[in-house]
Amino acid sequence: MNGIGVVLTYLHDFGDVFVSLLKGFVVLGADQASQIALPILLVVWFYTRCIVLPLYIWEIVQLALSGSILSKEVPSHFIAIVYLDLVALALTQLYHFAWFYQLLSIFTSESYKCSKTGP
Repeated sequence: MNGIGVVLTYLHDFGDVFVSLLKGFVVLGADQASQIALPILLVVWFYTRCIVLPLYIWEIVQLALSGSILSKEVPSHFIAIVYLDLVALALTQLYHFAWFYQLLSIFTSESYKCSKTGP
């Protein structure tokens, strides 16, 4: 069970590299580099946070609901916290879908297309 937390952290860190690169390119005014970084960010974000991460969250939920992790690894007075964490994971996943929608709307916006082709 401990390995799942490491995988979740890795998935977030891997996508955050491209977020930071894109922010840096925008601040520096490197339009061509940001034109390349945004589609890469969309692909990485979609794969890591909208496909792989929900699968791991589902595995965590199944383990918690079956009671296998609750009986072995979690003291009884922490069970309520585990369920709150599951709710937090679900809400975070909803935010990931909303943020992906925002990134996709930026990618398909007219201002992005105009900056790509010039004024």
